[in-house]
Amino acid sequence: MINRPTWNETEIVIQREISWLKDNILPFHNDHNPTNISDDYFYRALAILIVSGKVKATEYTFNIDELLSGIDCDSEIIKSHGSLWHDNTIKKLSDYLSTIYGFAKIEKNQPSLLYGYADIFINDNSSTKTFIEIDTVSIFKLWLNLSLMQELVIINIKSNKIIKFSN
Repeated sequence: MINRPTWNETEIVIQREISWLKDNILPFHNDHNPTNISDDYFYRALAILIVSGKVKATEYTFNIDELLSGIDCDSEIIKSHGSLWHDNTIKKLSDYLSTIYGFAKIEKNQPSLLYGYADIFINDNSSTKTFIEIDTVSIFKLWLNLSLMQELVIINIKSNKIIKFSN
């Protein structure tokens, strides 16, 4: 006989995951959500993907400002969106990934996801598509892309931690 969790046990795990997502993901509300449905629905849908094992979410404590503090950007920052910290971080992180890790192709001018854009795309010539979001991210966009794209990694970097989503 298979021992399956009850509905109540499953709901407790989903609610815990929703709380974790809300505590760790800064939602970006300026993105267009064509459904006009509350972010709470998409937090729940994303939590269900995580609880079901279809998406893996890993949290790392990290200080992006410390890592990038000594890195000078040779080129001028081209402001795409967001605050100066956001744009500086995109530029410095792109330079860091190119220099330290040797990624030949780093796109930082709003690379396209299936739905919406990211801040950085790392092309390492593998089948896995790796996108980086700095600071805020649309919950709808995060859920939709993780639901529909295959072999996807979305890394959300805040000043004090990294959340890595993969499917």
